[in-house]
Amino acid sequence: MHERSGADNERSDAALSVIKPANSRENAMLDIVKMVRSEQLNANYQMQIQPSTEQVLKQADSLASKLGYASLTVWVKSQIGFYYYRHTHLERALPYFLETSKYLAESHTTIELDPVDCLIKNAYFYGNVGDHQLAIQNLEQALLAQHIAEKDTAVIEYSLGYEYLLLNDTIKAKEYFIKAKASAKTYDPIRYAKVLGELAVIEKKQGIWRPQNNFYWKILHYQSNMKINVMPCLRRYDSVHCT
Repeated sequence: MHERSGADNERSDAALSVIKPANSRENAMLDIVKMVRSEQLNANYQMQIQPSTEQVLKQADSLASKLGYASLTVWVKSQIGFYYYRHTHLERALPYFLETSKYLAESHTTIELDPVDCLIKNAYFYGNVGDHQLAIQNLEQALLAQHIAEKDTAVIEYSLGYEYLLLNDTIKAKEYFIKAKASAKTYDPIRYAKVLGELAVIEKKQGIWRPQNNFYWKILHYQSNMKINVMPCLRRYDSVHCT
């Protein structure tokens, strides 16, 4: 799975703006969000898990649980789980994502606080541990969110293509990669190049080799036009092409 890019917090903060400090309960919710956000900023400079960050995040989780607002609980647990996931402590991330999955599976639970972010983070984790069907379910649910940025649409479509490719469903994978290609071209040039790389992988698997319109050459052409480094995309293609 592939992460969202740098402006995530800005988009996520906008989605969290549904919390208005109108009463003591919502003030408490805002305080919890600020606690988590502050530690996420600190975590950007951490090479490993820090006990001080863990302590604050666990405190935020406890406070969110006491408030009894399911949407806040899902958001907090998703952020904590992802903190451990990014540091490759999957066994410590698992309990948090198991909890969020319970909430997400309940038909009467509406996730109001940045549902796109929560669902993407859950999908990253489950895709990484091999539960590709659950990852796909989370990603497809994220696509249905009311407020979703164009860049997030490209991320989700790309990730869906990647998950289906891991399941060897090249038809569905290609369908989502083509959608991601259209979504990413304007807003996310790096992901656009990655999409071309994955389409090249599918082309190779299907035994197609047409130099005049091959995706390999489209990647190179895109690099020259956009002045970006697409070598990882070419290596992704070569890893399949050269086998």
